[in-house]
Amino acid sequence: MGLPPTKKYQSDGGPGVREIAELLTTFSTAPVEDIKTFVGTIAFNWLVAGTDAHAKNYALLLGSESRIRLAPLYDLASALPSPGMRPIGLKLAMKIGGEYGLRNIAARHWRKLAVDAHQNPGEVLANLRATAEAMSDRVLTVQQRARREGLTHEILDRLSDRLIVRAKECQHLLR
Repeated sequence: MGLPPTKKYQSDGGPGVREIAELLTTFSTAPVEDIKTFVGTIAFNWLVAGTDAHAKNYALLLGSESRIRLAPLYDLASALPSPGMRPIGLKLAMKIGGEYGLRNIAARHWRKLAVDAHQNPGEVLANLRATAEAMSDRVLTVQQRARREGLTHEILDRLSDRLIVRAKECQHLLR
């Protein structure tokens, strides 16, 4: 999106959800779909503690016939499996409804984010709650598949365990 490295974080003057949603509204040839995808990525990063999901991780693709779309996601990572990680102080790269603190973000913050991104707050919350409720089972399914395919490492087990705890925490925060 043409940002200098010094402006990739909202806390350093970089764009937040509202500014990126406005950019998508202005330039995307499918703004409704792209904003919905963008809000979904913000939700995903909150759910998995993706604390480094800054503005430079979002890009626009210039396609044929002057099409402009939100690029596929990249650089998705969770802070949860980091050794010595303490979830209490974790903060996101972009505010959700005015809040950076991962464990402080509740339903009211998501309602504000939805309004800022020109989305239906009820729909955003319903999708988020459904994803948080399904997350534990999905994590276990992926973990079992990884093991069957020979992918075993303590970091994968730690990530799985912490994602399951995080899913329960998110469900509580969204009440």
